[in-house]
Amino acid sequence: MTPIVSAEQIVAALPLVHGLARRYRRGSLGYDDAVGAGSLALVIAASSYEPARSPSWTGYASRRVRGAMSDAQRSLRGTRTYPDQEVLVDPEEMAARFSGESEMCDGSDIYEGIRRLAPPDRTLVLLTVAGHRQVEIARMLAVTPSRVSQRMARVRARLRSA
Repeated sequence: MTPIVSAEQIVAALPLVHGLARRYRRGSLGYDDAVGAGSLALVIAASSYEPARSPSWTGYASRRVRGAMSDAQRSLRGTRTYPDQEVLVDPEEMAARFSGESEMCDGSDIYEGIRRLAPPDRTLVLLTVAGHRQVEIARMLAVTPSRVSQRMARVRARLRSA
């Protein structure tokens, strides 16, 4: 049986894979991993393409490649590694940085509150206290600076209510 999609059409669609991979590398999925997942999806799409169901090969391939990249990115959730959390930080410094009013807050309470946080939130606190800016933290954790800001606001609220 003759394949419906030729090897030349697959090769012509590779720039599509690279373009989509540049979009997906913003998340936890790296560029090379996105290209790998997309290229494999492109070959699989060529073997399963039915012109009667989807008249445009490029549109069909694009959907399959995006889906494969999304699946690859989803598979990485929960596998993110965090920098070493065993950083020694003075409880008084934590109280001053996160309460905003260190004289009204017991540093040991803040320290205990931070110890009870989930590992990702605790990492944010420790990196902030260590002097890293939000942009640097975002790069370390492969998230956007605005996401770091949102999570820090949530952590501050938890620590104030604790």
